Amino acid sequence: MVAEGADVTRTTTIRLAPGATATVIDVIILGRAGEGPGRLRSLLRADGPDGVILHDVFHVEPASWVEDAYVALAPGHRALATVARFGEPGNLHGLGNLERHSAASAADLGVSS
Repeated sequence: MVAEGADVTRTTTIRLAPGATATVIDVIILGRAGEGPGRLRSLLRADGPDGVILHDVFHVEPASWVEDAYVALAPGHRALATVARFGEPGNLHGLGNLERHSAASAADLGVSS
């Protein structure tokens, strides 16, 4: 959870050996009930034997948060899940797949590995 007033920077780096696979499921809740989110900068990078598979940055700035007009999420959605799979064919350069899901709450995300 990134509560109002928080200032969070997170970095996840994955380096895959030849033939290796990895799955990352990241769930973010933006603010407690009735409040806006804090500041968040979340970086996810995956490197494979042939170079960069993914370099992804998700940034939330409280000053630009407007509950019913937020660009990245549907109105009323405060939960965001990123599911990234590396080392298998997918929609990313090299071997990998990235999906994002949003919902009103974490319980409504329905994300599994």
